[in-house]
Parts: sequence; structure tokens; C-alpha cells
Amino acid sequence: MRRHLVGLLAVVIVSCAAVSCTASKSTTAGAPPVNPTATRLYVAIGGSDARGVGTDDPLRESWPQDVFRSLPANYRLVNLGIPDATAATAVTESLPTATSLHPAVVTVWLGLNDILTQVPVTTYQSALTTLVHALRAGGATVLVGTVPPVDQLPAYLDCLGGGGACSGLVQPVPSRTQVVAAVAAYNAAITAVTAREGAVLVDLHAAALAAPAPSSLISADGINPSVTGAQMIASRFTAAIKP
Repeated sequence: MRRHLVGLLAVVIVSCAAVSCTASKSTTAGAPPVNPTATRLYVAIGGSDARGVGTDDPLRESWPQDVFRSLPANYRLVNLGIPDATAATAVTESLPTATSLHPAVVTVWLGLNDILTQVPVTTYQSALTTLVHALRAGGATVLVGTVPPVDQLPAYLDCLGGGGACSGLVQPVPSRTQVVAAVAAYNAAITAVTAREGAVLVDLHAAALAAPAPSSLISADGINPSVTGAQMIASRFTAAIKP
């Protein structure tokens, strides 16, 4: 986990990455088998949440795997989640691979690491536009998730209250009002990009707020999705896909 948190919102989110960027449909021991007859491709772009960090079995319980299992049998999955990925990282490191593969469906969930590193919302929006525009130009159906309610994350709340989650973190933590405003600005940017580029908006922020047991969506680290959280995320993306 990244701990060099600086400035406003820097203590809000711990890094969303802890695993490598290998495709989840691989020959790694224990990985789900590749369907050799699959003719359509689903690509997942994101951070460690896309890699399943926070679940009990990341290889099988990441939300992209859940999305993949809901797709028709002629699909295969390439997971391009990258540790600490920002939108700019995805443009330089994930996008070239994604476009070369000509995917039919792409899910994008980025924003937490941009907030963490204090990327201006205009810079984030520009990178997200580049990413989504290129994927759409290749004919993919692109689904983009909104940033969740960071002010409700257990790690942030513990830090706000002076708890152990603040160990090694820069003080003071930003107020909940500041956090809510920052998340709203990012989500407005995501909404604008999806509308302009013809992508599909997946409102994970609203889904988290409406969850009957929000705490069950977060893993023990207080940041990453739990198994239940991954399933909720996947269900929202799945509902928006028209394979």
C-alpha cells in the first residue's frame, strides 16, 4: 500500500494496487481456464480493485472475473488492471494493449489514485477522454464507473477519528465536506466524458450509497472492495452491458 500521502485528500485513500498486471485469463496455476473458441474479448482497465485485492481469492473473485462469468460463452477476459493506476497510467500502459486486442467490451474504473496523487480534475478528465475516445473509436462498448463515496470508507473514518489507520499518514486529514466535494468534481468529469464519447456511465457511487450494508462492501483493509463489494460492482457493470 502506498503511504506517501500529501495534501488535501492524500490521507483519504490508500493505494489501490498490490498485484501484477498479468491478464487474468492466463495459464497461471489456479487461474480459470481459457476458452479456446472464444471470439469476443472483454477488457478490464483499473487499479488493484480490478486485480481482486481485498477479496479472499483475487484470481477468481475480482469484480472483472464476476463480470466475465456473466457474459456469453464466446467471451474471454484480459485484465489490464495496474498497481497504482491513474487515468494517465492507463493511457500510456493499458490503452496500447487494449486497442491492439480490439475488444468488444471494456470496463473502466479509475479515479481513486488520481485523487490520491492530487491530479487536477481537468487533467484527469483529459486523460479519461483520451482513453475512452480511443476505445470507442475501435468499436468497443465502454463502461465507466464513478468514484465511490470516499468519505464513508472505514480507513478514512478511522483516520479522521484519530485511529490506527493514520499510522504513517500526513496530518491533518481533510474534512468530510472537502472529500465529498472532490469526489463530486471527479464524478461530474466522468459523467461529462461518458456523455460526450458515447460511453456508458455506471454509477457505483449511487450504488454504494444505496447498499443496505455499506460496510460489507469494503475489505478488512478499509479501502478495497470485499468479496461482497466486488460482486456489487460487477452486478452494476453487468446490468449495463449489452453483449
